[in-house]
Amino acid sequence: MANSTNQTRSPFVDYDYLIKVVVVGDSGVGKSQLVARFTRNEFSTNSRQTIGVEFATKTIKVESRSICAQLWDTAGEERYRALASAYYRGAVGVLLVYDVTNMKSYQNIAHWLSEIKAYTLPTCQVLMVGNKIDLKGVRKITEPQAKTFASSNGMKYVETSALECTNVADSFTTLVHGIYKNTIEAKLNRNNYDDARNTNKASAVLELTSESTTMKYRAKCCGTT
Repeated sequence: MANSTNQTRSPFVDYDYLIKVVVVGDSGVGKSQLVARFTRNEFSTNSRQTIGVEFATKTIKVESRSICAQLWDTAGEERYRALASAYYRGAVGVLLVYDVTNMKSYQNIAHWLSEIKAYTLPTCQVLMVGNKIDLKGVRKITEPQAKTFASSNGMKYVETSALECTNVADSFTTLVHGIYKNTIEAKLNRNNYDDARNTNKASAVLELTSESTTMKYRAKCCGTT
């Protein structure tokens, strides 16, 4: 694998790895607001419904690596579910969002989990996010309740408020750190082990699945943190 001294510079921000992260959940839970707050530090009181899928990027430093997360902000409406397989294809991480004031959005997490399991690899990292914690007076799902559910389904859990910018960056960076630790670093360690066994083996671009869109190595990206 090429080392950092061979990295090609560009007018854009350099990165070491490009990863695909899908943001899913019921319509109206605040997915787009979380993405906008994280990538542009923006919040709109007149947010419109996402149609199909929208994209954003953000580069995050993990240890000595720059990881560019390509965020797929998906529509939560049922009429777009036929596109689910395309949304998830090549994803190495999923941010699963519900609204802490909306019991139905919480109950529907089971549906989203079944969809995630159907369309992603077992190595895909999933973070459960309870959004809109600023609406304390109308909250329906308690933090302990949500944490127990997340833990029982093998997920970490973070509560956020896109309005107040509470834990928004933490939610995305927690997911990206998990992807790095459990997917990228693990793959690098396996590659290093294989290289040690065969010193004549050519270095290869890191690929986590057979999908060419899953991860690209060192190119350019917009936004950094």
